[in-house]
Formats: sequence, structure tokens, C-alpha cells
Amino acid sequence: MCGLVLMENAGARVAYDIDAMSTSERIATILCGTGNNGGDGMVIARHLDGLGWEVRVWLIGERRSLSMDCRTNLSILERSEWKIGWLDAECHQGIQSLVDDVHAARVVVDALLGTGSKGTLRQPIAEVVRVANAPRCTRVAVDQPTGMDAQTGEVFDPCFQATTTYTFVAKKPGLLSTKAACVVGDLKVISIGIPRSLLATML
Repeated sequence: MCGLVLMENAGARVAYDIDAMSTSERIATILCGTGNNGGDGMVIARHLDGLGWEVRVWLIGERRSLSMDCRTNLSILERSEWKIGWLDAECHQGIQSLVDDVHAARVVVDALLGTGSKGTLRQPIAEVVRVANAPRCTRVAVDQPTGMDAQTGEVFDPCFQATTTYTFVAKKPGLLSTKAACVVGDLKVISIGIPRSLLATML
């Protein structure tokens, strides 16, 4: 199936679930990496915006590192003249602006790194995760909290402290580990439209 279709399905489902559990102050800051996890975050941002949320998007990483599907979703935002914060070695808008957006939000979404992530986080992602963990707010992880190993459940320092983790298709082994329970929060599995016949060959 087309990756963009699955990404759209994933992001839309998460956005509508966030909207359903929201409080009166509908302000979200979405932290996006340069891989497909970041693309999911950009889809979430668009759908929350359509639901009436005030949404701030930050992209963490270098443009040349963008995956194809993430690049496509970034292009959609840019063509919509969406103001996007950018934090990387070449275009550093200042960590303080990101801190301000995180503290203003009632929901912070971690769409930084996906299930292929392993080991201790590098900068600037490590600092961004520390910033995201600071305020008292709802914290949502996409696929897994950034800073943990989705296969083993090992948790590194820092690691995003999720209130709710949305994972796609099936529960990854590490998310069920007792080691990861303190960062995963409420675990929800999202169906993204993969046919059952194909799904049976993947699990």
C-alpha cells in the first residue's frame, strides 16, 4: 500500500482521538523528526488545525535528511504558508522559541523518532525531549516515546514521558515491557487501513 495513504490514516486517527480527549484549551505543539514519524506528526497537525486547534509545528533535524513521505507532508504545510519552527545545525531559530511553544501547549506530541530508533539520543533531539518533559501537560507519543527501544523496552536518558502512546497496527514488544511502563503511559493501538489478508503476513 502507498506509504502516504497509511501515514494520512495514522495521523488522522491520532488527531481525532486527541481532539476527543481534549480540554477547553485546544493548543498543541507537534515535535517532528525528519523520518516517517515526523510525517505522521505533520498529518496530525493538519487535522488538529482542521478541528479548530491552535497548532505549532517544530521540525528537528536537517532538510537533507527528510524521508520522501515526510518531505511531501512538509511541502503541504509550506504551500499552506504554515509557520514552522526549525531546529538544526544549519537553521537554528533558537531553543527558547521552542520552549515557549511547548509551555504554551496543553498537548505536546512526540513525532521525533520511530521504532527503528536505538540507543542514547543525540543533540538536538535529546535537548528537545528534555524541554518536552518539563511542563505539566498531556504528552502524546506517536508509535513510541522517543528515547526507548521499541523491541527491548530499554529506556534511555532522556526519554519522552508520554501520557498516551499511539502505536500502529500492533503492539511492539518493548512497549509491553515493565521497563517501559513509566514512559509509555496509556497504550493505544491504531488501525491504519492495512487489509487483514496483508496484515496476517506481517505479524
